[in-house]
Amino acid sequence: MTRGRKGPAIDGYVYNNAMQTVDRMTLQIEGLDASGKVVGNSTVWVLGGVPKGGRAYLGASVPEATSYRVQVLSFDWTGGGGGSGGGM
Repeated sequence: MTRGRKGPAIDGYVYNNAMQTVDRMTLQIEGLDASGKVVGNSTVWVLGGVPKGGRAYLGASVPEATSYRVQVLSFDWTGGGGGSGGGM
């Protein structure tokens, strides 16, 4: 978590350990209070693809919270793969 001019933000990388490139990935970011209760959430796109064995940058503004939990909601395999979800 970082703090920019517009408030708190999540900055980091999404890693792809699979043997296929991932495209159109969406993530859910949940803001948690000190007891672990969800106090807010947002859905963000990872811009561009995530290459096989590589990573992609993630930067998203988030509401104020004590901590954050990020999870993959969906993605598409590219280059001959099939289906959505899982594998990350």
